[in-house]
Amino acid sequence: MLNWIRWNRTLVISFLVGALLVGGGAYTFKAIESANSTAAYALTVEEVLSCETETCVISAIASADGKDLTGLLDELSKQTKPLNLQPNSLTASGGLCGIAGKEIGRKIAANMAPGEASKIISEITLTVTEQESVVAYPCQLGFVTGIGETLGASVGTEKIQAGVAALCPDQTQGATSDRISYDVKDTLCSRAAGVMTVFASPNSYTWQTSVDGCNGVSESNVVPCLNAAAAELRTVATEPRIELADCVESKRPGFCELIVASIKVSPEGETLAASDNPLQSFESICKTATSLEACRHGYIIGIVPTVENIDVCGKMGSLSTLCEDVVLTRTASVYLRISNKRGEGINIMCLSLPVKTRERCDKIVDGILDYRYENGLV
Repeated sequence: MLNWIRWNRTLVISFLVGALLVGGGAYTFKAIESANSTAAYALTVEEVLSCETETCVISAIASADGKDLTGLLDELSKQTKPLNLQPNSLTASGGLCGIAGKEIGRKIAANMAPGEASKIISEITLTVTEQESVVAYPCQLGFVTGIGETLGASVGTEKIQAGVAALCPDQTQGATSDRISYDVKDTLCSRAAGVMTVFASPNSYTWQTSVDGCNGVSESNVVPCLNAAAAELRTVATEPRIELADCVESKRPGFCELIVASIKVSPEGETLAASDNPLQSFESICKTATSLEACRHGYIIGIVPTVENIDVCGKMGSLSTLCEDVVLTRTASVYLRISNKRGEGINIMCLSLPVKTRERCDKIVDGILDYRYENGLV
């Protein structure tokens, strides 16, 4: 029972808060308020859901009534089709939810300070769109991405660290342990913060700005911020300016070097994965690393980014087991951050693996809550 509560802490808290609201008579008021709001943006929802192109979605959101845009986001979360049922013209740009959520985030964050956006993010309704997907909250992730983009342009490089601290104030507190938070709201805030650090240096997208910005939160929360910044950097920059030396000032220098290595090896990742010696570029990429362990883990992730590619680990000789453990740890962490799966639900990622690998996978999943993310992944 205690373990179930640990995995489902957010659910338990939501249930208790819900019970208090119903007891106080607030439920009826909220229901009426919600019904009125739904009527106000029903036409926009219908218009967005009928779109088959990114331009159509952007136009529909641009003309939406700005009074209850978070309600619009929630309604789209409930009604949007799963990604695999959407036309390629939408999925190529991140899917309907990703596009609409980003536009709503941009619109809401206009003329807003990071501290104001912090409250908006903390009040997001966590409506699951993709029940069986790793990404259960595509609308909300798009939403905070749009917020981060808009805030970054106004905050700039000089104030980026203070901006991140103001955006995610709960993550600035020193923790009693170095275990990162897997609360979905914290993940969304980290996403917004990471994106904000990327857009604080427009047209240059320097990794140094992201390292500096992510230092605005406590040491235990730097990892998800850097991960979010790296994901956005890969999206917006063809050749990101990113070096191992940028990690010197990071509160998590090892994990920072892991990310740098993964990005540097990615352009040749598929070629290396198909070769007989996937490790052939390791020395050239990691020769200046402070932590060879962290850099090695990042290099592995750049070549074997998902469990679906885990067979490549078999070509890494003495590092084969390490490779598998790194990939499994990363995948379990991603499941925990942005899916609605908890506890045994995450073990689904282990089902198709060979027996020995599956046993290690189950063990990694069972212990993921206590993983520390110091110098690499395992």
